[in-house]
Amino acid sequence: MENPIVAVMIQDEYESLNHMAGVLSDLGIETHYANGFKEASRLVKRHRPHLVFVNQSQWSDSFEEIVELANTAEYLLDILVVGPIPQVDWRASAIAHGAFNYVAPPFSHEKLAREVHLAYIDVMDRREALPWALHP
Repeated sequence: MENPIVAVMIQDEYESLNHMAGVLSDLGIETHYANGFKEASRLVKRHRPHLVFVNQSQWSDSFEEIVELANTAEYLLDILVVGPIPQVDWRASAIAHGAFNYVAPPFSHEKLAREVHLAYIDVMDRREALPWALHP
């Protein structure tokens, strides 16, 4: 891939997403870490990510602001909510509230690569469809 996939990870407890961060690094995803929404907003403006990962507790507290950030950025990005366990209701709720998808452990390389790839394709398709969107 010519340009790296860029992500921002919003978390309130670093340890909760530590394993996932390692897998993203192994996959070559350029990841920037934010401790809360305000820091994430600054990182989105600075790094122009394709994806935002947000843990379940941050999503529950700030989903409206996170979705607004994703939709009012200079270009589009996708939100992946990271939950503690696979849960169909949480996944449905996350998607209904504006997330691209909901992911949960175990975070294997294959599973995370698939989720990132699908979200990246979606973002790039939507960016190319909008004349005002910035293209990498």
